[in-house]
This record gives sequence, structure tokens and C-alpha cells, in this order.
Amino acid sequence: MKTYRCPKCKKRNLHKNGRNGKGKQQWVCRSGGNDSGRNKVFCYSTLYPERTYVVGHDGKRKGGEKPRKQFKRKIDTDQIMVFTAAQNATPVHEGFFNTLKTFQADWAAELCVIPIRYKNPTSRWSASQQNKEYWLRDIAEAELAEEGITHETYEKGYWADWDAEKPSWVSISTNTPPSICTSRKGS
Repeated sequence: MKTYRCPKCKKRNLHKNGRNGKGKQQWVCRSGGNDSGRNKVFCYSTLYPERTYVVGHDGKRKGGEKPRKQFKRKIDTDQIMVFTAAQNATPVHEGFFNTLKTFQADWAAELCVIPIRYKNPTSRWSASQQNKEYWLRDIAEAELAEEGITHETYEKGYWADWDAEKPSWVSISTNTPPSICTSRKGS
């Protein structure tokens, strides 16, 4: 049997409490007293236990969880992006990767493969991979190379976006005199 939480006190479950004059099941929440129902304090009653909010005598909602917002406009689904990861020292699962490519083609989606690096101390590494900081799977390197992205071009673009003239948190914290108090404590 499905149980329903009381929307008013949010502590107890609602219990069946007979039927109304039209034959509809009534539900009630009571607290305290013994099992026979004596000396119990009334909390809330309803005909609709699946509602997660309290309804007053006037039939209007009173507090509780709000219903999910319904958008009047259609949400733009023109750009679908599929994210996955390629972990180093792990072979590509060809079936899964082919499924992603098929989905990408069918839905005109953009496939974003994020290279992640996990250097397991028990793994066997070749001499070229042992101390290499940037290590991508061969397939990810090939895909990025087709778009003209290499480690060098990525680094060049990253540093081009970085503005060395803007102050950093380190420079702000080291250039601020210790006598300036920014909190209310100690002032």
C-alpha cells in the first residue's frame, strides 16, 4: 500500500479515515494518543493524499511545495551537446564510441570528449608516458588534430585569453596593508 506524507506537519503519514458522502476515500493525520484513536490531536485531512501542499477550506493552496514551472515557449533544442570522457591508459570501447557517433549524426549533436588523466601507480608506463604531463588518447588526439588543436595551440590560446595586467588575488592580498580590516570583527 502506498503511503503519503502529511503536507502540513511533514512528520507523519496520512491514514485512511472512512469515506465521505460521495464514496470518496478520506485521509487524515493525527498525532498523540493511543492506538485505539482516543485522545489523538487532529492535524490535517484531505481527499487528495497525493498533493504535497496544504489546501485550505476555500480550496486554495496554502504554502508547501510549488508545482513545477511550465514554460510557455518551446525550449530551444537546436544545439544538443553530448559529453563523455576519454581516460588515459584505457582502451576506447568501440561499440559505445560508435553509438555516440551515430547519435551525433542523427541528432546533429556536438560530441565533446574530455580527456582525463589517471596515473595509477600500479600501471605500466612506456618511457615517453612516464613523466608526461599532458597525455591524451590517440583517438582524442586525432580528433583534435583534425580541428587544428594541439597542445601548443591550446596553450597559446589560453595565455592569449589571460590578461597579465589585471590584478590577481595573490597580488591583491600581498599589496593590501595589514591595517585594513574588511570584516566587522576587531574593528
